[in-house]
Amino acid sequence: MDISRILSNPEFYNNKDICLRGYFSYNFEDVAIYASQQSLNSSNTQKSIWIDLSDKFDINTINLDEFDGKLVIVNGIFNSKSKGHLNQYKGTILVTSIVQL
Repeated sequence: MDISRILSNPEFYNNKDICLRGYFSYNFEDVAIYASQQSLNSSNTQKSIWIDLSDKFDINTINLDEFDGKLVIVNGIFNSKSKGHLNQYKGTILVTSIVQL
């Protein structure tokens, strides 16, 4: 699913299992998926969704630093009420898997 669909109507996708394509940021106080490379480069959090890792995600089998700045697909449950770090994101996805394209 294109991230812009969720950004335009986050409440509709609340508590739904979703699959998103976007640009991954893995930095201090910015762990998110962005709608475009441009929004990632400018840290436009209004065009991004905060990433939270679920218990099903095995952090020991994957190095998230390798995904930083890359186009990825993430799967997980979307929460429109949780806005991430300092409440500045459009929502949070509780990620169960991530793959680089």
